[in-house]
Amino acid sequence: PAPDQEALCTAYRRFSDPDHARLPWLGPGLFTKVLYFVGYRRGVGGVQPLILDRVVASQLPAEAGVGRRNGWSSEEWLAYLRWAAEQARVGGVEPDTVEMAGRA
Repeated sequence: PAPDQEALCTAYRRFSDPDHARLPWLGPGLFTKVLYFVGYRRGVGGVQPLILDRVVASQLPAEAGVGRRNGWSSEEWLAYLRWAAEQARVGGVEPDTVEMAGRA
């Protein structure tokens, strides 16, 4: 099944907390890649872990909920994931297709 939103938020917070992260030098641009490759479930739909780095953030519309170019909060990341899930549902595509469209 798709990871639940609370688990995604907890994973994001732990990666960004030097007291919990085993690799404290990773910023959101790198650890969201780890979360994507570990947690994305193709074909399940819904809110999925997606990459959020400067390239993606610079391409997102304001509706995605990402206000800065880097250093995002877990709430901003979750807002982006919800936005991407809705865009994917409406467009009949995978959520990571929405994320990749931001990289084009």
